[in-house]
Amino acid sequence: MNTCLVSAIIFAAVLTTTCLVNIPLGRLRSRQRKFSTKWFLYIHLSIPLIHLMRTREGFGYWAIPLLIAAGVVGQILGGNVRERRAVGQTGETRDK
Repeated sequence: MNTCLVSAIIFAAVLTTTCLVNIPLGRLRSRQRKFSTKWFLYIHLSIPLIHLMRTREGFGYWAIPLLIAAGVVGQILGGNVRERRAVGQTGETRDK
């Protein structure tokens, strides 16, 4: 198999893992008061894992913006999951 293709597949796996790890953290973050200590903790808790994956697989600094974007997407999805469940339980619609 082509080494470029293998690297692309591994990078896609690292991006996916970054997003998936941040979904539960985004859900936890959305329950906290904005700019509180726990709020900052839940945002930054995944960074050591992401750094470890990036360096272990040999991806350079060029990968950091893409990994940050994947983490932000995961945080947003996690916050939206909690918000959608809350709306679904009360029976309200978001279209007001």
